[in-house]
Amino acid sequence: MSQSQLQTLLAQKKYRQAIDEVKKLQRSQPDAKITPTEAAIWQLRGQQELEKGEFKAAENSLRQALKLGLTGAHYWLAKALLGQNRLDAALELIRTAFDAKTLSKEDGICYIKLLLLKGDRDSVETLIQTQAKRFSAAQLHWARGVLALAAGDPETALASFNKLKKAPLTPGESTDAWLAYTHQQLAHWDAAGAKLGLLHGSLAGTQFARPVFVTHPALHKLAVWQQGAIGDPRRAFTTKDDRLAQEILTGLSAVALMAEGNFHDAGHAVLQITGAAPRLADLMARRSTILTLAGQQAMDQGEFDCALNLWAPLQSEKRLEPQLMVNWLHLLREMEEYQERQRLLTRLIKWIEQEAKQDKATWPDDRLKLTLAHAHCLLGDSWLALDRPRAAFGAIQQAERLCPTSPEVMGRQGLIMSEDGKPDQGIELIIQAFDQGCQSDEVYIGLQEILLENGRKDEALAIRKRYGKAFGDRNVEADIEVEPWITALSTNNYEFFKGLMPPENAAEPCLRACQIFAAAAHGKPTSTGKISIHQDQAIAAWAKLLDQLAPIEQAKTRQAIALCLAVLSKRDKGIAALITQYQQQIFDLIPTVTEARVIHLIVSAIKEPNPDKLQGFLKPYLDTQPQPGNALALLQLQVRWFGQTANLRPFLDKALSREPQNPLLLLAKATSYTAGCQVYQQLREQGFELARQMQDAAALQAFRVEDYYMQGQEIQSLIPAPGNIANMLPAELEQMFENMVRNTLGKEISRDELDRVMPLLKENFLNEMPGMGSGTFDGDDFGDFDPIFGSSKRKKRKPTFMDL
Repeated sequence: MSQSQLQTLLAQKKYRQAIDEVKKLQRSQPDAKITPTEAAIWQLRGQQELEKGEFKAAENSLRQALKLGLTGAHYWLAKALLGQNRLDAALELIRTAFDAKTLSKEDGICYIKLLLLKGDRDSVETLIQTQAKRFSAAQLHWARGVLALAAGDPETALASFNKLKKAPLTPGESTDAWLAYTHQQLAHWDAAGAKLGLLHGSLAGTQFARPVFVTHPALHKLAVWQQGAIGDPRRAFTTKDDRLAQEILTGLSAVALMAEGNFHDAGHAVLQITGAAPRLADLMARRSTILTLAGQQAMDQGEFDCALNLWAPLQSEKRLEPQLMVNWLHLLREMEEYQERQRLLTRLIKWIEQEAKQDKATWPDDRLKLTLAHAHCLLGDSWLALDRPRAAFGAIQQAERLCPTSPEVMGRQGLIMSEDGKPDQGIELIIQAFDQGCQSDEVYIGLQEILLENGRKDEALAIRKRYGKAFGDRNVEADIEVEPWITALSTNNYEFFKGLMPPENAAEPCLRACQIFAAAAHGKPTSTGKISIHQDQAIAAWAKLLDQLAPIEQAKTRQAIALCLAVLSKRDKGIAALITQYQQQIFDLIPTVTEARVIHLIVSAIKEPNPDKLQGFLKPYLDTQPQPGNALALLQLQVRWFGQTANLRPFLDKALSREPQNPLLLLAKATSYTAGCQVYQQLREQGFELARQMQDAAALQAFRVEDYYMQGQEIQSLIPAPGNIANMLPAELEQMFENMVRNTLGKEISRDELDRVMPLLKENFLNEMPGMGSGTFDGDDFGDFDPIFGSSKRKKRKPTFMDL
């Protein structure tokens, strides 16, 4: 690795890789002078994370920069803390650095600004009087100006701000904004207008030149406020109507946004313009084009509500571009706006028919029939979604008359056959349709449901592997299947565990063993989710269950029993001996049941903290494994589902001393620490980066499973136990759902977006929780521990043609 290669990584803003390469250079060339330093790169990475709004990650990176001796990181770290609403922590950080004289003079302004944010003007006064030499002249001028404004003395403030230069004191600040604001406080409207670019001649003589006020958000707010606050005829946009002035400001903002490539926000600005201002005639003549581009950009950004609002005014257009109609149809499907989709499809069909009459060369008969058949199939899908099966059936019949060999028609016919009691013929026809190019998500999902309803799970998986990628089903190989009893025990809490138990006696032995545990429970759980059980009752029921099982099922069922006792039981008298009894019974099965050794090790790793005893169990197993490090890692990753334990950590440390670059071992050791702690995060990140670089499929799948586990834990932390939900007040329930959304989608989600997703979240959650809502529980649904944000591809049942 050379210095030039390092510079290439920095130029590409690949700071994580750059840090790794610096460390390699330091190991291989300890005397070499590397620029920039590792600390400087940590700061660059922190600044990059700040730009993305990843404030916690930025905090970690910037603390690392400070740890390595980069004093210039104080400002950015304070900004990361403020991004997390931690003003006190930011102030303490800067105050400590200031007192220790490790805060650079350039960053001294941070101390003043944080004190002002805290409302502590007295401390600022004292600071600039007693330690003026610790600040630059510009910083002192600014501080005196702000203090004067706060004291109601804008004239003194103006004298101070006039001494400032153009250069901002902190990144992103505008000194002109302070001057403009102070002029406004003094009613110096001309002076403020000159600073904001509102006076005649300030637009560089062109109709849509970029005015000063659009260059900074603070300037724009001041400009809008001034336009609405004064009636001075000398302002830039002299009108008899203040609304027109506001429209011109909005129009100029739209032009500036488009110049930056931001058509999305420009479209929203254009929607606010009524067209009353003559100077905006050219802009309004392009309204349809702007809204088309704005809606497409919003759609590409995943802002589907915005895209709908931006395209809605185009409905009245006599002629729509065909590509816009196609994109609009995709959007309406995503938003499940099927009524509007039906109308647009009808309009598209009429457009195709009219175009074909006028341009027969472009629309030969074969192409016309194939296209119209596809459109009628889509129309049928929309009618079906609107619970209009007769209209849907009519649309499919029309498609069949137009082009019976169309793959889209064949796919829908296959669904109809399957629903008409001919699943074999229907499935065969659908597969034939896929082979010939059918692109319908509805048909793909319908085929999956038909196969699962007919108990053909293996065929459903084979279909997903064969055709899934074409329908966005890209993670077939990475799907995570966790046995229901393991999912229940992974909650480590009796109330959640009980809530996940099916109401009927389960046929699967391990799940039945868990049900027996729940049936024998009595009393109230502890604050940590443990409970007492009637031991005699449970032992008798477990014995009866075990007597019916083959040896391998006995081993697995005893594992479930021992883990229920270890994970969920209070430490009442007899429980420890009972766990040891089932543990020994598993051990006795090892000579005849190969799988029993790993099962025994899982129970032992949960139960036994003594490393000497564990060594006696582990060594015979690992000695027989071709990759003992991986075998040990996989063991720990199975153990982690039953609770965080450090019992295997000494063995993981020893294995890592032999294989320090083994990503599976790094992940396994991470899980021996409390999730979310710094050591866990560091080991996990290191392991994942290695797995990604090596393209280690087994390790990458292990990381996916860990993500799945952590997702379940995070959701569990946000919701009360199932038994308590029914007793929650409406306000408490509302707050719980809001916390869940913010935790998943990000704390910065807007209130409008929250209001949009909340009803669907409530419906899905309450329907999936046992005993809540209108949903019912069945064995097939049990595996979806995360019904709200998980990867389940099943959808709410839509009406079918058989509902006719």
